[in-house]
Formats: sequence, structure tokens, C-alpha cells
Amino acid sequence: MSKVVFLRSLETVLSDEQKARAEYHKGKAYAHYPSSASCRLASGSVVGACNRSLYWKAKGEPSEREDSLASVLQRGFGDAIHDWLFNKLKKSSAFTIQSELGGRLKVDGLTKEVSYRLDGIALVDGRKVGVELKTTQGRGLDKLIKEGGPKEHHLLQVFDYFVAHPDINEFCLVYVSRDSGYSVEYLIERKGDDFYLTQTYPTTGSARKIEGISVEGAKKRRMELEKALETDTLPPRDYSVFLNKQGEVQEIRTRAGEKFKSDFWCLYCDYQKKCWSMPDAKDHEKRID
Repeated sequence: MSKVVFLRSLETVLSDEQKARAEYHKGKAYAHYPSSASCRLASGSVVGACNRSLYWKAKGEPSEREDSLASVLQRGFGDAIHDWLFNKLKKSSAFTIQSELGGRLKVDGLTKEVSYRLDGIALVDGRKVGVELKTTQGRGLDKLIKEGGPKEHHLLQVFDYFVAHPDINEFCLVYVSRDSGYSVEYLIERKGDDFYLTQTYPTTGSARKIEGISVEGAKKRRMELEKALETDTLPPRDYSVFLNKQGEVQEIRTRAGEKFKSDFWCLYCDYQKKCWSMPDAKDHEKRID
């Protein structure tokens, strides 16, 4: 009698699903996505996705990363929390809510559309309020709160939703920790051409104007990416890593007892090895000032 190992069967199911998704998207025309929005700050640094990585993705370069069962399960936990939470919210008498709303947005100056799917839109006292849910680990949520609010690339994602829905002037960004269950909520309000951020749960803070990132800044980055694709020109790296003597990526480097980390976007990039094995890699590695 053969033995059944359920996790092996689960690995097979998830692998088959991943292959089916890859085949489905193979050859499809490139589109922009809110989750890959980015913006260049006044300092010259970038927040959000790396245009070099997006360039290779648009070119159909196969991903180098092989998802482990653990990483796929983590994403699955996030999806499960999302479904559970919105099913509960639909039972509230304070509003009515629709979830999983998608669309395509044409933006002046861009040749490619922005393809999006926002988590929900609630009707509250006759006005529409957008809702976006993010799941994370407790340590990540603690860091986010200490640093004063949502990640800037998450705010850029919400900016896309505002552009796609000009009748919405309020958007709630909800963070839930997968391990501790702790949660925090922020309200982003559109007032003319400006956006304001307020923490609304578990405590209420004061509103502050969102500065440094903008709708126009995100559009400019997308225009740069489209130009690179049109001219077949590889964009420069937007982030950097530490390299060891063998030229391999180091996540952390320690100097005088202090730890420094390679940039997040590089550590989790689908093309990390391809990018950091190029002849110019050592000239562009991360430096400690």
C-alpha cells in the first residue's frame, strides 16, 4: 500500500498551478500594474519597483526564482485572510461593500494601460470609499508604525486607484499581521491635487500631507520604462547589494558591530543573479559611507 504524504501532494498542486499561470501569461502584451509603481525622490533615490527588473519581465525573461512551499503558503495565507476579512465586512450594517474590482486605465503619455484590481469599494453614507488590504509579519508591521505609516510604494498603488476612480476621494489602507493578528489602518484623502494621510486605527492621529511621491512622478517612471523597451535599452539599476569576494550577493554586511542590509528590492528580485553577475556589478555594489 502506497503512503500518502499530503504536503508532497500540495507541492504538486501548487507547482502545476504556477506552471499554468506562467503559460497563461506567456506572450501576453505588457501592462503596468499598481503594485509595480515607482517614483524618484528629490534625493535621486527610487521608491517602488526597479525599472530594470520590470524591463526584463516585459521582455519575457524567465524568472530565476523557484518558490518554496513556505513562500507559496505565506502568499496563500495572505489570500485566505483577505477573503475571510472581506466576507466579514460584507456583514456590516455600517456600509455595503464590493470586493475584487478590476479594470484597465489609460493614462495620457503612456502607450501601455495600467491593469489593476483593487480589493474593495464601500458605499458609506452615500459616498464611495476604497479599501486595500495588506498582510505582513508582526515585525514588519511594528517597523511600519515606528516609521510613521504605510510604505511609499503602497501609497503609489493607492494613487493609481484614485486616478482610476475620480469619484473616490477617500481610501483606507489596512495592514494585518499574519502571525500576531495585530492590525493598523490608515486613511488617504484626496483634496484637489494633494493627498493626506491619517492613522485611524487602533488610535487616531493627525492628518499630514503626503510629500515626495506623486502621480506625475509615477507616470514619469513608467514613461522611462516604455522608452527603454522601445529602444531596447537596459535601464540602470535602481537598487544595490553587497557582494562578497566571489561576487555573490550578501544580504547583510557588518562593520564596527553595526549591520547593514542589501536593498530589499534586489534581495527578492526575480533576476538577481542575472543582474549582479554582469561585468559592471562590482562597480555598482552597495557602499557603506
